[in-house]
Amino acid sequence: MSLEGEAVVTQGGEQGSLWRVYNQCEEKSVSFFKSKRAVADTAVEIPVLCRLWEEDGIFNGVAEDLAVAVFGDTYEEASKNLGEAIIAHLQALQKLGQLDDVIEQLRVRAREASLMSQSLPRNQAVYRFSAAKHNGRILALV
Repeated sequence: MSLEGEAVVTQGGEQGSLWRVYNQCEEKSVSFFKSKRAVADTAVEIPVLCRLWEEDGIFNGVAEDLAVAVFGDTYEEASKNLGEAIIAHLQALQKLGQLDDVIEQLRVRAREASLMSQSLPRNQAVYRFSAAKHNGRILALV
């Protein structure tokens, strides 16, 4: 699922020091960063706590602090679907003029949240999905 204006930051090169922003619709590079830190210096990070689990042969995924839920036939498909759904949700919030407030709430939650191994659900993957707002665009940091 590609949305107009959707972009993704990917790590390239063997050293792992080059980050490239490309537009999924046009499949071309639009910006280069020497490191992930360079992205952080020019963009606002958007941390999202995610959870994936398998139930009755279907993999489910949710963004804990956003109204986003997905599924897939495999873990990888559900994870990919979740990332795309989070980006689409953040883009919708941006169009509604609500993105900055949500970013602040997510950043506060990420600073205050702590997970203890005893509190983690069994048979579920919990991870942090990172997106960024850069020059008015929503980017996925992968």
